Amino acid sequence: MHFLLLGLSLFSTTIVLGQNKNILLTVGKENVTVDEFEAIYKKNNKDTRFDKKSVDEYLELYKIFKLKVEDAKAMKLDTTVKFIEEFTKYRGDAAKSYLSDKATAEALIQEAYNRLKEEVNASHILINCKPDALPKDTIIAYNKAIDLYNKLIKGENFEKLAVQYSEDPSVKKNKGSLGYFTVFSMVYPFESGVYNTKKGEVSKPVRTSFGYHILKLNDVRINRGSVQVAH
Repeated sequence: MHFLLLGLSLFSTTIVLGQNKNILLTVGKENVTVDEFEAIYKKNNKDTRFDKKSVDEYLELYKIFKLKVEDAKAMKLDTTVKFIEEFTKYRGDAAKSYLSDKATAEALIQEAYNRLKEEVNASHILINCKPDALPKDTIIAYNKAIDLYNKLIKGENFEKLAVQYSEDPSVKKNKGSLGYFTVFSMVYPFESGVYNTKKGEVSKPVRTSFGYHILKLNDVRINRGSVQVAH
């Protein structure tokens, strides 16, 4: 792909030749790398012969496109309500093609179906840790959870440790017990942690958006279903 550089001529003041060997060109304040351009070229020219002429032609079109984008930004067209709505829809549509994996989807559906047959009764001890926590804070929270896990496998009482250490506000009333629930009742990592733990045992720390959980599976029973009533 290095012959890309051979096809570059002098640009306007808006587009300049990259000074770094990895930067192909600069548009305004945005750098475009050789790898980035190569990926875009290959994506949009799958059936085109890969030679200097075709690359040069596409590069000229790409330069014009980047200039138009810069002009649109300068006029703040990217801040209009219409643009934001259309862009959000486009991004959602584009994401579907990347996220839709038939095999994975079918596996998750089957997993949910199997779990739906049962209700689980579980308890947990929560050590708070935000999703965007700093590494040092994440390590502190994880080490607290590991310390509690080690105490539990040595035989210490779960409820006692939950009341003493859990940072779930409801622990004062429920002593860590969450009662019976089934699939889709909890965030997915928590749900999987419970369903992958054997009855009567505790799990290693499970990370969710709330923090680290130590889980105990108290009981498993056939799903009794639910009814809607009124009076």
